[in-house]
Amino acid sequence: MKNVENADIIVFDDIYPDNKSLFREIEFNEYLKMDCDIKIVTSNPDFNTRSDQYNNYFGQNPSNINKIVSYDENTFYSAKLAYVVFFSNLVKFDLGYSIKIPFIVNLYPGGQFQINNIECDELYKKYFFSPYLRKVIVTQKLTYDYLVDNHLCPVEKIEHIFGVVLSNYNDKIISKKYFSIDKEVLDVCFVAYKYSSNGIDKGFDTFIEVSKLLAHKYNNIRFHVVGNFSENDIDISEIQDRIIFWGTQKGEWFDEFYADKDIIVSPTEPFILSKGSFDGFPTASVSEASIRNVAMIVTDKLNLNDNRFEKDNEIVITNNDAHEIAKKIEFFYHNPKELAVLADKGCQKSRYIYSKQNQIERRKQILKNEINMSRAIPIMHCFDNNYVIQAAVSMYSMLKHVNTKNNYILYVLHTDITVQNQTRLQQTISQFPNAQLIFINMNNRFKELWEEIVFNGYYSKEVLYKLIVPSIFPQHDKLIITDVDVVFLSDISESYNCFDNNPKALIAGVKQVCPRNSWLEQFYESCYNNGDFGENALSKLKTCGGYLVFNLENMRKQDTEKKFIEYLAKNANILKQSEQDVINFCLDDEDVIHLPLNYVVCSYMYDLFYDKATLNSDHHYTEQEIVSAMKQPIQLHYATKTKPWNAVTCTKTDIWFEYLAQSGMINEYFQKISSQNSDEPVVINDCSNITYAENCESKKMISIICCTYNHEAFIRQALDGIFNQITDYDYEVIIADDASTDNTQKIIKEYEMKYPGKIVSLFRKANVGIGANYYEALSLANGKYLAICDGDDCWIDNNKLQTQVDFLENNPDYTVCCSSFNQHFISRDIEDRIFNVDDYIKESYIIKDHYYFSDLLNCRFVASCTAVLRWKLKGNVPYFLKSYSVIDLPLILIHSAFGKVKVFSDNVFSQYNIHENGITSSYQQETLKDNIIMVICEVNQFLNFKFDKVIQEYFNAIKLLESECPTETDDSEQNEYKEIIFVKAIKTIYKYLVPELFQELYRQLKRLLKKSYNFLIKRD
Repeated sequence: MKNVENADIIVFDDIYPDNKSLFREIEFNEYLKMDCDIKIVTSNPDFNTRSDQYNNYFGQNPSNINKIVSYDENTFYSAKLAYVVFFSNLVKFDLGYSIKIPFIVNLYPGGQFQINNIECDELYKKYFFSPYLRKVIVTQKLTYDYLVDNHLCPVEKIEHIFGVVLSNYNDKIISKKYFSIDKEVLDVCFVAYKYSSNGIDKGFDTFIEVSKLLAHKYNNIRFHVVGNFSENDIDISEIQDRIIFWGTQKGEWFDEFYADKDIIVSPTEPFILSKGSFDGFPTASVSEASIRNVAMIVTDKLNLNDNRFEKDNEIVITNNDAHEIAKKIEFFYHNPKELAVLADKGCQKSRYIYSKQNQIERRKQILKNEINMSRAIPIMHCFDNNYVIQAAVSMYSMLKHVNTKNNYILYVLHTDITVQNQTRLQQTISQFPNAQLIFINMNNRFKELWEEIVFNGYYSKEVLYKLIVPSIFPQHDKLIITDVDVVFLSDISESYNCFDNNPKALIAGVKQVCPRNSWLEQFYESCYNNGDFGENALSKLKTCGGYLVFNLENMRKQDTEKKFIEYLAKNANILKQSEQDVINFCLDDEDVIHLPLNYVVCSYMYDLFYDKATLNSDHHYTEQEIVSAMKQPIQLHYATKTKPWNAVTCTKTDIWFEYLAQSGMINEYFQKISSQNSDEPVVINDCSNITYAENCESKKMISIICCTYNHEAFIRQALDGIFNQITDYDYEVIIADDASTDNTQKIIKEYEMKYPGKIVSLFRKANVGIGANYYEALSLANGKYLAICDGDDCWIDNNKLQTQVDFLENNPDYTVCCSSFNQHFISRDIEDRIFNVDDYIKESYIIKDHYYFSDLLNCRFVASCTAVLRWKLKGNVPYFLKSYSVIDLPLILIHSAFGKVKVFSDNVFSQYNIHENGITSSYQQETLKDNIIMVICEVNQFLNFKFDKVIQEYFNAIKLLESECPTETDDSEQNEYKEIIFVKAIKTIYKYLVPELFQELYRQLKRLLKKSYNFLIKRD
């Protein structure tokens, strides 16, 4: 019999405890203090030898002696959660497969994590799409982007925590000696662990060369090496008396060591150890030095800094070039005060980034959340992008009534729900702290199985998901499944415990109501009593499909899933109610527990059971049971084709609309129905008013956005300018036409024929406005870069894209580039003139080599038709864009927050056509003026208030808020400032939204009533 190791959390590791991995000891020791049963399982071969290392560790940590055990492949490990650092440990212990425990992996660079490696990518897919995966914690933006861009991990599973767990130094006062102030020697150090023969991946060879260059020029510079390096790695004979090798050290030894060190040099080089390997930024060793007030000079070839440290102010980032690094050190040698400032500012930023709150506490919270959720009640939903609003109503009403003593996991199995809609649903349930929403993209899962089944008619894959739940959720023993065309009016929690008194049952559900001599009885008899399912099939209707509880543990034991799939494959062509039929005809009576009828009260019951005679006519339920259920329904199920959202005469419509309003989705609902053609049924679908000319999936280098409305006079020139571009890069053209009433759409279709496969067209049936039109177009942009050319502008330089993309490719610290442009006046007796960006800037600002976010606030000089952006908003286009008519301002401001802005002032790439209906019209200018504050505030919030101080200073400087805006920035006045912004927002909503909302409500209700009335007349 195997040994058994149980715990709440098990940390699996290959070297712990070991003195070459200080961050592990700090991190794991923090976990061992958590208020739960936690153990560390180590495969370190020295652990059981009772070595000095072993004795030293437990001498310092005696309370951990029973919490750390040696890994044994013959032991059965059982826990609510497993945790590993480095991908190599995930593979070594084969979590999710050999060891079937839900797991979290901290994906540090290194440890078998490599980019652009096909074999590694396959392993990522294997483990990161395991049903046991809970979270992948990434510490670098490059890691996040690589996983997301290459579809190697579900995006909802990724948590981004920049950095590594270090000693908590925020409350620690250290004694520091500064060069030229407290000592005469400049001390430069190199700290790393050697993995390659001479440490070139860590830049040890570069450091030695730097040491030689400086040692020949200055007698008072001393060099230090900490780690498993020695004088035998590289020839150091000429500087032997100036360099000290300290060996491998750990812990508090560094406090004294760094007390008189001035600079740490880390010239790391990626892809040396293997093709796709790289170090994190900064390395843990550099970070440990920085929090102890040592200045950082580092390399960052992969641009991992991601604006975390301010260059040349908090950190020096350089190339892996000994001469360049030596010059940097020489500068600080001659300017010791600036060196002290660099060290101090770097220390402050490092202590913030690596603070206990930002590092270990965030990781502990992720672990705690998963432990809490392991005790939660899991609830599964299956729906597509058409049913997002209905799902919001269902989820909101459910969580409003559940027992708050429990936690709940709401799973959504889908194939096409957009990121924007996922965000909306997350917002809907965010007010319920005891609930977590998890999206599981089922795309291509069980593809072969699905293709083997032949249906008579259309069924979605969601049918299949309900039947294979035991495979999808191996981590759960029980699970609730519910439809989303429902409203919950009471608590569902008790149903989760329904198997306690019947441990052998497989499913719990509500038995189907079926009044005698009703249309429902006729339906079932015509469907099933025809020989396909045998005689008296009506008696086999054990449960309806709207609300079910699955005993997954028993279903696995009895291999119920296999039985379901075999039945589905054999009878798919004659099924009438898909998964409900499979469950009913596969299971025996003893397999099913019957829940009270009020768990599923179908809306049509109120029509069927309208007097005492009908109340006594049901095949399965008594009058008392029916009356009680209809008075106190737990789930109200809109179970026919007539739904509240497409027919207001639907029974109990008022209840659905009540919860729609509370869910926060009412605006989305009216936006959807207002975009429908008045002769069409009301269907809620994010893209229901759009037709797609091409598949929207794209792997193009550049996405070009062209938004149009009545641009018949300009669109040919715009499209010719786009397709005349001479470029080495592949690109896609996304054209969004906002229901033009002229020939614009016809011309676009001509170009579709002329350039097959190049154009993605969105043709609207109803005008939605500039913001909404742009939002949908931007949501489809998948390129690395984004360019904009509205339908009434054009590009006049055929090398525009090539020039700008080449620049951005070669300058990864830039995110925006623009140029001068030609102003062409339509129907006005004014000659064309060149808008020179430099001239414009000089009028109100200063000329620079490059610009930043704050510069664009003070001088908005980027014209959208000239811009190319390093596209940062793929899958995350700000929803607020829908509310504004000017899009380039927020787009360019957001992108300038991630890097520099380049101006090609001598180039004239584009032509800006100025006409009375354009964005530059007096009406549009007035709209921009009215909304400028709100636009910038929206950007501020989207950027997590990173530029809050800059924005407030800008508002003060230009006096847009006049006397309402305070000139000082103390706490009380900042609160007043925020209140002013809030009041302005409310006024804007009242002025523009509320009247339209009620007008739209009145118009739609009128149309729905008329349609329903006509339907009733025809039916009678």
